[in-house]
Amino acid sequence: MRKLIAIISYIIISLLGFAQSKVETPAPGDFDYKKANSSYIHVYLGFDDLENKVANYMKKTNANLIDNKTTLVLDTAIKSLSGWHFTYHQNYDGKEIYNSQIKVNTDNNGTITSVFDYSFSSDLITSNAFPNTYIINSQLNNYQILNEVQLIYLFKNEKLTPAALISHLKDEDYPFALAIDNTGTIIYEKDLSLYFDSAVTGTVFLPDPLTKAGVSYGIPFVDNNDNDVPQLNAQIDTVSLTANYDSSSGVFLLESNAVLITEHSSPAINPVTSLNGEFYYTRSESGFEDINAFYHINRMQNHIQTLGFNNIVNYQINIDTHGLNGSDNSNFQSSFNPPRITFGEGGVDDAEDADVILHEYGHAIMSSAAPGTNTGTERAALDEANGDYFAASFSRSLNSNSWDSVYTWDGHNEYWDGRMASSDKHYPEDLVGNLYTDTDIWSSTIMQIWEDLGRNTADQLLIESAYGYASGMTMRDAAELFYQADVDLNNGANYLSICNRFQARGLMETCPNSINEHAVTLNSKLINSQAFANGSGNAVIRLNQLQDTKLNLYNVNGQLIKSTSQNTTELNVSPINLKAGVYLVEIIGASHREIFKLVKF
Repeated sequence: MRKLIAIISYIIISLLGFAQSKVETPAPGDFDYKKANSSYIHVYLGFDDLENKVANYMKKTNANLIDNKTTLVLDTAIKSLSGWHFTYHQNYDGKEIYNSQIKVNTDNNGTITSVFDYSFSSDLITSNAFPNTYIINSQLNNYQILNEVQLIYLFKNEKLTPAALISHLKDEDYPFALAIDNTGTIIYEKDLSLYFDSAVTGTVFLPDPLTKAGVSYGIPFVDNNDNDVPQLNAQIDTVSLTANYDSSSGVFLLESNAVLITEHSSPAINPVTSLNGEFYYTRSESGFEDINAFYHINRMQNHIQTLGFNNIVNYQINIDTHGLNGSDNSNFQSSFNPPRITFGEGGVDDAEDADVILHEYGHAIMSSAAPGTNTGTERAALDEANGDYFAASFSRSLNSNSWDSVYTWDGHNEYWDGRMASSDKHYPEDLVGNLYTDTDIWSSTIMQIWEDLGRNTADQLLIESAYGYASGMTMRDAAELFYQADVDLNNGANYLSICNRFQARGLMETCPNSINEHAVTLNSKLINSQAFANGSGNAVIRLNQLQDTKLNLYNVNGQLIKSTSQNTTELNVSPINLKAGVYLVEIIGASHREIFKLVKF
């Protein structure tokens, strides 16, 4: 039996023959997917009343929103370090177009930097025959319903089909959504889980016994039915952490602002407590998995906050380390309130391996940064890959042994093969359309950037870029967002290193000599930045029409170096007498403002 690490938001038809899959397959005719239309622009709106300005801009520029029965509904408005991130969906005649989405990302100045358009034309609606009450009620008798039934339009067979969306609970652990048409036929089914994946002291693996010992899986370093093995016990570390003391009962609980160890999934094994603040266990005891998961998730949340993010998984996530009826799976589920992670115990207990723990928490990170965006094959693979990256990033920060063997202890053994974060796969020819086997293209590239920039910078850029994620996006889109994050947070200080890594993998076509050269805006375009960079010629900004325009040149510290005003279609920036570094070029016209960034070597 091999482990299914992570099933994200849907199950692709191509997985029917995939030996690792152990999760029930959806009904025939799963949701039809398309790729989002992505654009990287610089349109200045101003930061006052930005939410409404963004909505109005999309209504004016998106042909799919022109129909008078079509409305744009704001789902989330999330602030990151570099700007705002707005997520919308479409309604038609008061009913949601399911999985429609428009994601707009801005910088802190109120300039749109990227748009991901996963909207639909109302011309695709050929019928308004929704399921009637009788048909819907006949289905409700078969399920444990989670939410009110919703009438929707579902993209199916290249048209928008009227349907009823039913959210239900399959068994005790698996929330699902299904849609039926007006004949009562199930035309879509979606697994809503994301799978694998006071001062106290306790015992944990840092990050796992094989990495610490510098050995591969094999006798005596084997699971041995969860029994204690002296060589494995020798790899256990004692750590200090903060937990909750319940004065009414006089016990210490594995609870913090970030984590609560719970019992929510069979088998029923109550979380361990302590009378003296000591949680000392070996792996043969159920308490070991409790303290191991509690420690690693708290540590990761603290790390996230040190990077400047205070709204990523900013809730107390519920963790059951002995769940899913003992199966060889783990999952993250955002459909519960609060969201939860459940770890299985088949093979090596999942909560014994920090890689599995952090992979699952990686799903929570992505869901928190860009909720409701996990739609599309490459987008789902990115979620898997980022979870693998967080696992590899943490392991490598502790120990260079086997950091690239993701799930070092839980996988790479007789139970399943694990995954790698050091492949040489190239985009797009090595894509196979499988969210599990495509992951290492992305995770391996980001780990190369980790080598160049270090853990803190790479982690921060990945999390910052995640706020911009959208349904239907591709790995190339993710590379653009990662690149933009460095521009926004670090004035592009790392852009050449980042771009070179992405270009080598096929995730970017070229590496510009200007931070903004690859972005063609609605009002102007930057060219000849290579000559500026090496001092051999002027950078040129070409305007789309003759107009009165002001150019301000600033150094990276914000000091004004030069200011000119002209009625022209072309502006020049000379490198003469400029020191090596990053420069900001501000262009102000009658109705727009844009900022370009140049590099002088």
